[in-house]
Amino acid sequence: MMQSIQGKKQEFDIFQIDARSVSTSNKKIPDNLVKHDNPSVRSISNKRVFKLQMQMGPELMMGAMSGSTDLLKINGKSMNINRIDEVVKAGSVELWEIENTSMMPHPFHIHNVQFKIVSRPSKIKGHELGFKDVVLVRPHETVQVLIKFPQFSDAKTPYMYHCHILEHEDHGMMGQFVVV
Repeated sequence: MMQSIQGKKQEFDIFQIDARSVSTSNKKIPDNLVKHDNPSVRSISNKRVFKLQMQMGPELMMGAMSGSTDLLKINGKSMNINRIDEVVKAGSVELWEIENTSMMPHPFHIHNVQFKIVSRPSKIKGHELGFKDVVLVRPHETVQVLIKFPQFSDAKTPYMYHCHILEHEDHGMMGQFVVV
């Protein structure tokens, strides 16, 4: 059940489970469901650095109240929908270094890819070993991720990278890349 902005309750079905039709299939589940291309650090063709920057103190509070979108930045720039920040070669393997210069953690999300965390100051934990599309970058921490970009390319369709805290991306901690 959800409540709308006007305060009215809204109910709707999301999905329905029908247990009356039970399959008698005895197909074996394959040992490998999907073959993943594991990128290698030896195939890195480019390294990029992303500095997550955040104004602190009264500037942050006053800017947030005024609706400013220039409070949180990546590499000194706030999001501009008319600007492409990075151009990536289709099929390439890149090392992205994400440095958090602020006193707050930022879950960094990259659209259109899955990556592997290859370096962080603390030990990479078990839940961080698989393919990811978000990595938590703690205060004053630098994390490196290894990305194999897809073969598909389209210079007119940008993908985003951003802090996954809604207020942070809304206030400018976001950028765009295209795959060519």
